Amino acid sequence: MKTKNFFSMILLLVVSAVAFTSCLKDDDEVFGDSSSARLQAAMKQAKAVLRGAENGWVMDYYIGEESSSGGYAFIVKFDSLTCTAMSEATDTVDTSYYKMTTDNGPVLTFDTYNQVLHQFATPSSDEYEGQHADFEFLIMSATPELVVMKGKRTGNLIYLHPLQRDAKAYLEDVNAMRDSLIVSSGVGTIGDMTINATFDLDSRQAEFVNPNDTSMHESCAFTFTDTGIRFNKTVDFAPKPISGFAFDAATNKLTCTDVDNADFVMQGYTPSNWRPYEAFDGTYDLAFGKSDNAIETIRVQLVSNNDGSTYRMTGLNDNYDIECLYNRGRGALEIRTQTLGEVSGVEVHLCMLDNKSSTVTWAPEAGLLLCWNEDEENPVYLPETNSYEDFISAGFCLWAFRDGSAMTGEQSSDWFQAHESWYFGLMTSAIDMVRSLTKVD
Repeated sequence: MKTKNFFSMILLLVVSAVAFTSCLKDDDEVFGDSSSARLQAAMKQAKAVLRGAENGWVMDYYIGEESSSGGYAFIVKFDSLTCTAMSEATDTVDTSYYKMTTDNGPVLTFDTYNQVLHQFATPSSDEYEGQHADFEFLIMSATPELVVMKGKRTGNLIYLHPLQRDAKAYLEDVNAMRDSLIVSSGVGTIGDMTINATFDLDSRQAEFVNPNDTSMHESCAFTFTDTGIRFNKTVDFAPKPISGFAFDAATNKLTCTDVDNADFVMQGYTPSNWRPYEAFDGTYDLAFGKSDNAIETIRVQLVSNNDGSTYRMTGLNDNYDIECLYNRGRGALEIRTQTLGEVSGVEVHLCMLDNKSSTVTWAPEAGLLLCWNEDEENPVYLPETNSYEDFISAGFCLWAFRDGSAMTGEQSSDWFQAHESWYFGLMTSAIDMVRSLTKVD
């Protein structure tokens, strides 16, 4: 009986081997070439597509983890060995070598340094990983109408659209659109559905929600184009997908660019207390409250960095300034958690205080907005929290960090008592309950 079972097993293995060989033969007949030959063919076809765009490509280039810093418009043009690139983020035009390789599919690699293409990926003293950007891309699909790539480092999707006009003129119009599209929210309807939108123009993010059914909620990143904005993914809770808008500055209206949604128009809104970047230069009295409800003031200056995005607040300490970000969507200045300096291995951070002066956060996204009172003759800027993760920022304080970790409250307090030169004016380590910033000059 055992012998019979043994020979039955041998017969089964022989039959299985013959069947497996037959499957391999069938597989070769179906696919013809080997997998390596197919990869080489795909790589050759992708390279031909990249070189085939007469004017080059508009590259929607997304940066940050999960595209959290939004998309930027690049122009890339390929020849047989090199790629010439320019972008909205720099006036530089640079040419460098590129390479096509394979890794479970065709891979486009910008393997020699390019001032434009490596701008966001290059590390710095403040960002040792750069801005979480890519210079190696897995090509997901490639046609003359659209190339879709995936960053090998971040996983962000990158899109190449054939450029139909002069590259320099296109980028000039992108920058003009970026400067004119000052919309923080929008409202529109598709059929019976109302859709509300909010736009973060600095991080280039959009959120859409149906106010009658908040479970219908989607967010996306976007890139500025010469006519409006284009998303990194479609918004699909509407009856038909939405992938971008054209913008009319005269009416503040956003019109969907998708053929199936051509009648979908959102009315955009700008806050009534919106202020342009240039409006903040000057001398101010910063008023803040203390635990005993007394009001104190300290004289500070807001000094423009002439970059359209940041200011310095001077006067709180002679050894350092506070960076203020210009929030374009709100037309307000924003003070966020930041590193002020270092001494003997201890980093000094500016951190956000809550509205009870009892909780502190050093999340880099937490911050305090300074919003205009809408009085041109006597401008005053009033505080609002930016509500990062529902934290109610109402003031800021100094905190000590060693080896990248926050010291305990007592350790931090002891360190500052021994290093009083880091205190704010009035010999305080905290600006509790900011009340106002009143312009005096």
